[in-house]
Amino acid sequence: MGSSTRSKVIAVAPKFSALLSICGSLGIVIKVLMNKARREKTMHRIMLGMSICDILSSIWYFASTWPIPANTIDTFFGDTETDTIFWAVGDSNGISCSISGFFNQFAVVAPLYNISLSVFYLLVVNYGWKDSRIKKIEWSFHVIPLGYAIITSSFAAIADLYGYVPWTCWILPSELFDDTQELTPIQSRFQIIQWIFLFGVVWVCIIVVSIIIVILYRKMKKLEQKMLRHSNYSLAATPRPSTSSNNNDTSTTDFKMCQLSDSDIVSESIPQINDDGKRDQGGGIADVDVDVDVDVDVDADAEEVYKNMVGKSDNNDDDGGGGGADIENELKKNENEIRKCEQGEEEQDDNISKSSGVFEGNEEAEMAANATAAAAGDRKPTRDRRATTRISWIISSITSSITSSIFVDQRQSDADEGDNNNNKNDSDVSTRVAAATARNNDRVATKKSRMIAIQGLLYVGAFYVTWLFPTISRITELVAGSNYFPIQFLDAFLLPLQGFFNFFIYIRPRYLTNRKLNPNDGFLKTLRVVVFENQD
Repeated sequence: MGSSTRSKVIAVAPKFSALLSICGSLGIVIKVLMNKARREKTMHRIMLGMSICDILSSIWYFASTWPIPANTIDTFFGDTETDTIFWAVGDSNGISCSISGFFNQFAVVAPLYNISLSVFYLLVVNYGWKDSRIKKIEWSFHVIPLGYAIITSSFAAIADLYGYVPWTCWILPSELFDDTQELTPIQSRFQIIQWIFLFGVVWVCIIVVSIIIVILYRKMKKLEQKMLRHSNYSLAATPRPSTSSNNNDTSTTDFKMCQLSDSDIVSESIPQINDDGKRDQGGGIADVDVDVDVDVDVDADAEEVYKNMVGKSDNNDDDGGGGGADIENELKKNENEIRKCEQGEEEQDDNISKSSGVFEGNEEAEMAANATAAAAGDRKPTRDRRATTRISWIISSITSSITSSIFVDQRQSDADEGDNNNNKNDSDVSTRVAAATARNNDRVATKKSRMIAIQGLLYVGAFYVTWLFPTISRITELVAGSNYFPIQFLDAFLLPLQGFFNFFIYIRPRYLTNRKLNPNDGFLKTLRVVVFENQD
């Protein structure tokens, strides 16, 4: 007795895929259990439960034909007279096959866990639930899949529904292949039970998961359209910054100038009256007694000086507002000339006193001094010269006060205008910042939703691939009454692979992050880091 080639192929194929699935699910279990942050998150705990159940099922997928009773005739692909199922080494009582059938039926937990995972994504992406809120209903994500799997597996074991199928053991009574035994009422309805316990549930899961994926996709598109509309509105509503820099510079200067006190604002050099009665460009006089009564045309001089000051101030404003540095330089210049003037007066007084033989307290000394001063250069007497100096100081004070007041008012007006411009600019900046923040939040939400939706879609894709061909196989059995080897092969090879697919989907976000942070690292190096380093 021997085994057909098809029996050998279909018995070996699930061992490779089941081993990969065990390794993948074990990797997820280790990554979740060894990381506290992951253990505290609902999604990772769902993946933990799914992976543990997948390991239990994959172990018996790996066993494939081993639990089948030894020397069992291959009624599926071999000669029903001589060919036996390849590597069938189980006990003759069928206990090993029943155990294998129990865990193969328990595999229904996988599609139910996929629904739990899809509902989790739906609540997070579409309804915006936080993890703290989801934890309140998390128990249902585990109890429903585990409860249904345990109940159906136990019922099938109690009803003696387990028997061998082409490559493993599941709900198919062995009495069906023994003409000497009759089927019980429950066993005779095994096909209905197959659909109720497994394939019907799988198709319900496929439909529900597909609906959730469509909802997530529509939500993602709405977020993208919202971000696009908000971005276009913000670009249209945000004012463009001015290309001129002169206004900003002037407003800044005006603001600084309006902080100056009256004593800090100094006018241009005020013309003074020299000893000859002509206007001089020298500086003013400091610390001079002004309590003197003289008959001079103060109003005329003040008016002329005022006109000169206003003209110079206007010229400075036209040139850009002058500046604190020019004023300070002019102040120093005036102070230096004042000192020179004072020193010159003291020297002249000394010379006059010496040349006339001044005697203190004597009126004759004063007359002699006046005569000497007149003979020296038609100069005015000392008292008249001092009076003229005081008059010049009075004119300077009046014009300085008038000019300073006008200067401060003008600067204050410019400063107010500059403050208004600054407030407007601040408002524009705040508007742009708020718009940019809103766009960034929408961008982050959209990106996060897209990533979550993609992850969910990939998990669903793995679910479709692994459970599609077992379902097709059951359909062909019902419709055609026979098994097609290509479909059975894909069933045996792909069904155990879900844990392997889940692992790579699980590490995908961390792989993409590491590639972005370390673009020079190759595929294998990045994969090694992601697989063997327990990152957050």
